[in-house]
Amino acid sequence: MPQFMLVFYRAVVVLGVTSILALLLFNRSFVDDYVYQGSVRRPKELKVDHGSGKVLVTINPNDVINDHFKTIGGKTKRPDNELRLEDFKGHEGLVHRNLSKVEAMECRLPDLDPWNEKALYYINKGRDRMYGCVGTYTQGTFMKNGKVMLTAEEIGNSTQCLFRCYYPKDDYTFTYGHWQEISVEPDCDILEVNCTRKHDPLYNYNTLHTQIYRQYHYFQTKPTAKPPTSTTPPDLLDVKKPHSDTPPNPKPDVHMIIFDSVSTTQFMRSMPATVHVLREEMEAVVMPNVNKVGINSRPNGYALLMGRQAYEMEKSPINDERKPKINMYDMCGYYLEQDQFIGYEFKKKGYTTLFSEDWELGVFNWPNCFGFGKTPVDHYMRPFQLRLESKKYRDENATMKNHLYWEMCREAHEYQMDYLKDFIDVYPDIPKFSITWFTYLAHDDANGLFHVDLYFKRFFRNYKKKLSNSFLFVMGDHGYRFGGIRRTKTGEAEDKNPLLMVVVPEHLRGNDNLIKNMRENGKHLTTHYDTFATMVDIAYNAPNWNKETVFNGMNKTNIPVRLEGESYLHPFKLDKPRNCNNQRVPFDFCNCQLKQVDRSNETEFGYRIAQFMVDKMNQALTFHNHTHLCSTLELNKKLPIEVEEFEPELRFNAFKVTFKVLPGEGHLWGFVQMHGENRDDKNAKFSLISERLARLDEYEPTAFCSSSPYVKPYCYCKEIFSMTSSTTTTSKPPKS
Repeated sequence: MPQFMLVFYRAVVVLGVTSILALLLFNRSFVDDYVYQGSVRRPKELKVDHGSGKVLVTINPNDVINDHFKTIGGKTKRPDNELRLEDFKGHEGLVHRNLSKVEAMECRLPDLDPWNEKALYYINKGRDRMYGCVGTYTQGTFMKNGKVMLTAEEIGNSTQCLFRCYYPKDDYTFTYGHWQEISVEPDCDILEVNCTRKHDPLYNYNTLHTQIYRQYHYFQTKPTAKPPTSTTPPDLLDVKKPHSDTPPNPKPDVHMIIFDSVSTTQFMRSMPATVHVLREEMEAVVMPNVNKVGINSRPNGYALLMGRQAYEMEKSPINDERKPKINMYDMCGYYLEQDQFIGYEFKKKGYTTLFSEDWELGVFNWPNCFGFGKTPVDHYMRPFQLRLESKKYRDENATMKNHLYWEMCREAHEYQMDYLKDFIDVYPDIPKFSITWFTYLAHDDANGLFHVDLYFKRFFRNYKKKLSNSFLFVMGDHGYRFGGIRRTKTGEAEDKNPLLMVVVPEHLRGNDNLIKNMRENGKHLTTHYDTFATMVDIAYNAPNWNKETVFNGMNKTNIPVRLEGESYLHPFKLDKPRNCNNQRVPFDFCNCQLKQVDRSNETEFGYRIAQFMVDKMNQALTFHNHTHLCSTLELNKKLPIEVEEFEPELRFNAFKVTFKVLPGEGHLWGFVQMHGENRDDKNAKFSLISERLARLDEYEPTAFCSSSPYVKPYCYCKEIFSMTSSTTTTSKPPKS
């Protein structure tokens, strides 16, 4: 009998262990959501989605403790599968070499640590703007096989619906189609649906849907999905499979996924699960030394998507003056159809194209630029954003936007990703190029990415097979530009260092020459001009590439595009060091490390140089006819002025100055060059190196009266100033 009990006990143990292993093996999402990285997150409550049978978890952010980091003895320990500090090291020969007069133009790259303690001070991993959201609006319609369908509940309610298409015209307008019965197949990507019920005259349902409408010619047939040949879950990818030597299509797909205002290190801190999938399962190459080329999205977007310099580059100790072919002021005043938009280049080579942004004033439109006068791509999501946000089309109370976002507990990026996924699914047989640009996620929130980490991890894992013949650029346009973290040295360097991770097609991952080139090039200063050149290289040359291709120089034959950068698929030309001058990076944004000496204790000099900058700001308000809108500014001398001198031994006479102004306590910084014998010379003259001065704090609430991007950061609306002064004058002193 005891022997029997022993055998029975062993069998139970084996069965239990086997069951657990099976659960972990075949329910990967369970593993990811509950035990990924040994997370200590605990569900606040469990809900069951009866449609899918899955357990839905609601997380309380107050319970999110050390989610991506573990603190041991007061020190931060990184999870093993996240990026290491060595991924951010610059070229050893440059990092440790001291500048001399001969080598002054050689770039020493910064060593950025994602887990720098000064950065971690500002991190809130529990930040989730949708936490606690309870859906109050349910869509009664959905898209299936290119048609609008009613849910079972709405069919039971005898609901009747019509739809109408939105056809994009230019960047600011679209045209409406006729209202039609939902039995008709919509010939558009964006459509509005309106429903009523005969027995309920007060019922009125109105919503938007997106799809990818593919028009088939008479000689074409719709591609059908192949039946599955294996029961193995598609995302069990811990064991890497051999690379395929031949692609399904000689022209690889190209997808750009752009996170506005996200630096390399910020992405590593905020998205460890996504980074893990990209690096370990899709073999992404990190390009850690990208340098932004302008202050915000506009100049960086032009460099990235047009290969164009947008602003003038002022002369400085490390830069020659460089004027763009067409400056931004003129560029805003004409349509972009004749320019070298990267989408046009792929279209010329037989690609079908897509472009989506989540903000109505996109990279080519803010604040008042013409943008595109005709639809620039085959699939343009712009009518969706115009309908929700544009004054011309939105509801008086933003009813539609509230329905689709807050009342459904959905964010803008989810609609964009649905659009992208549909694009990938609908065109399995045609090469594809897409740009998906997220602004709302992180532009105004340094902690805005934490809550979407698992969302994007699942996307990349679930679509990995469909992306196997794709170049994938996961990137930022610049780093985070405002707030507490930006006022630190770490934040300043991060602002200049936008994210870039590149996934190459599966059949090229075994090309050691290609991967070596990318890793070596990544040790040097790179810019958006290089990314543009790389995409042009792909558009014109990729069909000839295979595992044996030697990447020893870009073939520029028959490429009618002006390139300011180099494709980082080939070795960079290093006959001279890559630096901010020859890579068209202004002094203000150059991440090459210069010796800096604090001069903040020289109060009188600080007042003089800061006052010069305030005078320039007031001159700009006058030049742009804003004196009737904005208050005249004064230097706040009650607060310290921060002054740092660059390379005093080399006599650069260049200074970074940070100060505050009145009224409004605007916090600004910029770069100035002194022309004089020394800092005690009261007759010394100053000149601005910065194209314009930048704000370190949010200014929209006090600069709403201005729409000019050139002086808005300087503006404190007189309307506010007069209201504040009136309140101060009429208020009674408190009783003693």
